[in-house]
Amino acid sequence: MIRVIDLKTMSEATPPPFSVLCLGNFDGVHIGHRTLAERTVQIKEELSASLAGLGSGAWLFETPPSLSLCPKPIPQLSTLEEKLVRFAEIGLDYAFLADFSALKDLSPKEFVGKVLKEQCHCVYAICGFDFRFAKDASGNADTLMSLMDGRGETVGCVALDGETVSSSAIRALLMDGNAEKATRMLGAPFSLSAEVLHGKALGKNLGVPTINQHFATGAIRPKDGVYISRTRIGDTLYPSVSNIGTRPTFADGETINCETHILGYEGDLYGQTVRVEFLKRLREEIRFASVDELGQQLRADIAETARYFEHTRRQI
Repeated sequence: MIRVIDLKTMSEATPPPFSVLCLGNFDGVHIGHRTLAERTVQIKEELSASLAGLGSGAWLFETPPSLSLCPKPIPQLSTLEEKLVRFAEIGLDYAFLADFSALKDLSPKEFVGKVLKEQCHCVYAICGFDFRFAKDASGNADTLMSLMDGRGETVGCVALDGETVSSSAIRALLMDGNAEKATRMLGAPFSLSAEVLHGKALGKNLGVPTINQHFATGAIRPKDGVYISRTRIGDTLYPSVSNIGTRPTFADGETINCETHILGYEGDLYGQTVRVEFLKRLREEIRFASVDELGQQLRADIAETARYFEHTRRQI
């Protein structure tokens, strides 16, 4: 399990005597971010023989700076908890969490000297080609390498189908409903992990029971519509079909961010945290002339979802 170090309080864990760090915002921990983290683990392995107690880690802000700097905060692809899980899966030992308000006025030299070297015991730093840091974003990747006396490296852009992989590109794909390409850039399906809430049992009355969940405040919400999805309950994955939107057929004024029918599952999930992964957008959200028409379409969506998993032979 990854060890978390709060750089404001220096609590939760003790920094290692030496560290190799990758630096960034890591929203979504996409395949570009994973390249940084994997290289960090590799460098740690190479240097461990000469530096006893060397640890690998990710340096990031606990709360993304954009949430305080932008008039309209940028919707986030992942929570801090999700980032930590992915760092651990990659093999990082530590996550160093910084407070933006405490560091925003530091010069590049102060940041590297006081934060990276003194607090984090960093002996080797890795960043992306577009990394910026310190007051007014005055430091860049070259500045960091110079202040680290050459003990570090910059990772170039990672591209997919000729397009640079970035958190902003993934947000645009999700807002356009392109869950498949977003999955390829993320290295895993975009997902919603949230508590299952009580609804009005409208799906159950149609013979298609659903679980209701809300996207968290500040989280990105993919384009409204019906998606082929996959739902994790405990350690088991189930095929599912999800609707993101406002239930226009019922026009009851209630916003249900996400309703999911889980194929082959029967059970009470109220109050539990369940993860739904969005794989492919099937269609727009439609207002039907009758509840019967809605029920027919839902059963068609379920049938198409079953065929998708059968034809693609996805692991469930």
